[in-house]
Amino acid sequence: MKNRRSLLTGILLLMVTVFLTVSCSSQKDQAMDKKINITGTAQNAKAGAVVVTTDNSVYYIEGMDSWSEEVLNTQVKVSGELHEVNHDEKDLVNEKGEYSQGMTGTQKIIRKAIVMKK
Repeated sequence: MKNRRSLLTGILLLMVTVFLTVSCSSQKDQAMDKKINITGTAQNAKAGAVVVTTDNSVYYIEGMDSWSEEVLNTQVKVSGELHEVNHDEKDLVNEKGEYSQGMTGTQKIIRKAIVMKK
């Protein structure tokens, strides 16, 4: 009876751990994926091609490393699916306490982007 109770307690703890792990990781990479249309300036950033809107919001274009010279710094209209990823500062620190390069905050990414020059 005691072994059975220990086994059930262990299974319950495992299930709680898995649930908490899944719920925490889903908060980091939130799949909003809602339709979006934006207009802004095509610019290149270290992490890829971006569109900067008039209110200085930055949207990364999924799958694009950079804009071509003829599109760079021009006005573009982009349609696609908005996806947001939350980057935590603690992800930039290794076990020795050393910082690495990266981003913090919410990264807005446009998936399945359709780009039109304005």
